[in-house]
Amino acid sequence: MATPTTALANIRAVKSWMDKPFTDFNDSSTTIYSFECVCSQTAYDANKLVYGTKLSSAAAAGLIAINYTDTQARWVGDSNFSYSDGGYIRFIRQFARVPLAHDDYSSTVITSAPVFGTTRERFELTTTTGQTTTNPGGETSTSYTYGPSYQYIRSPAQSYVVRSKLAFQYSTNPELLAVYTAGSFSVIQNDGTSSVTYTGSGNVYESTKITRWMGDIYQAVTAFAY
Repeated sequence: MATPTTALANIRAVKSWMDKPFTDFNDSSTTIYSFECVCSQTAYDANKLVYGTKLSSAAAAGLIAINYTDTQARWVGDSNFSYSDGGYIRFIRQFARVPLAHDDYSSTVITSAPVFGTTRERFELTTTTGQTTTNPGGETSTSYTYGPSYQYIRSPAQSYVVRSKLAFQYSTNPELLAVYTAGSFSVIQNDGTSSVTYTGSGNVYESTKITRWMGDIYQAVTAFAY
């Protein structure tokens, strides 16, 4: 398509394409639409978009004409700005659907808590009574006494690699994304005795991480026990 002229009020898309980034996860719904655009600075300033703008028409997209319309796709940003011939600017305008949730698989290093045991020393005392000439051996009896209890480490903390399931969630409102806390432990010392306390969820290996995926669409990833 030709470079726009000064008579063009809007932005011309000179190339357009779509991508389906999650087909590996049997998700053919999630779609990203990209438009390579050329316009004057004035035309761009007059056609800036805001989050929530849908790809419902060329006018809604701030473009002269488009090959795609999708009312589920929302504007996620303009990027890759550069100068074009004739004093125009060139950039990529993108729209995307909010992705469906999906799972992936990975490995995670986790640490098991130490196991403590308690023991005490046993003392054995054997005594002999009732010795006579006819029974020189006498009667033998054994008694036991015990020393103070003390604690020992039955099994130390150990780190090892395990399989994990990565759960992906998406939303335009990060407050709606479920957040999970990884299981962890701490060793508490009290009067010379150690004990283990646990927090979080034992089936969560890595706490939820929320990041921006594209535009105003946020992604949450949690590593669960596989």
